[in-house]
Amino acid sequence: MSKLWQYLCIGMRLISTVSVLAQEVTEPDDAPLRLDNYTADESSLLLQLEILGLIPSGAQGLFNQSNLNFGGDDAQFSNFALDNDASNLVMGAVLNFVPQSDELEFCGLAAHAQRDERNRLEEGSNITTIRLNAYTATGIDSDGNIFAYEINGDESSELALAEVDVDLNQAVYLLMLVIDDELTVFANGEAVISDYPVSLPAGSVAFLYSGMDTESTCQAETLFAYTIAEELVAACHVSTDTVINRRSGPSTDFARVTQLQAGEELEAVGQTIGTDGFVWWYLAD
Repeated sequence: MSKLWQYLCIGMRLISTVSVLAQEVTEPDDAPLRLDNYTADESSLLLQLEILGLIPSGAQGLFNQSNLNFGGDDAQFSNFALDNDASNLVMGAVLNFVPQSDELEFCGLAAHAQRDERNRLEEGSNITTIRLNAYTATGIDSDGNIFAYEINGDESSELALAEVDVDLNQAVYLLMLVIDDELTVFANGEAVISDYPVSLPAGSVAFLYSGMDTESTCQAETLFAYTIAEELVAACHVSTDTVINRRSGPSTDFARVTQLQAGEELEAVGQTIGTDGFVWWYLAD
């Protein structure tokens, strides 16, 4: 069975999952895009993405979940942010994946998820069936590869498979960016899939799992998502009415580098909240 067909079969299993929980790979350049400060700290992740020019400032928190666990020989999902109407987003998690089957297994994340709920009476009880009709997925498979694909009803996009040989004995930091209908996937700080076309509109987000062995498990830690402005900001400039100090970091505890003169305008590529509670701007120079 081909790798693509295995993924499509798993995708169809996820579409039909009953839950009571409410193209080709674009190879990175010779110098792969990398996040230098890649930790589970969401603030530092967002700042790095802003500095790299991948997202504008002003990301808005969509949801945060500290811990999720799946396991067994079944396809499962948990769905969040059901009313999300933003198609651009950043979503990440620390994944601890322990596959036990010789058959293909995976765990990962989904964006732009569309779901269908149906109620039926069975033996005097009201049974709710929830399934995912469409979603854009990325994650880790049991061969240590990072994948991406999109399902819309019975149709599936081409599979993107980055054969990066992820060490499944260690936690994997997975990050997906959907910006202007293109998907970028980072694994442990390195961009392994980029410029992957996304066709689905805005939707909810989800944590996905497909196991083929009762002993297989996947745990997601610090699962989070942020929405991003629909259009990237070409340039942001800051200025001041008085002379202020420019410092080497976001606090008056950092050394003064020089000063910004009254009326002078400089380009800013990011912002953060300092320990003093004020907004500090990261300047392009």
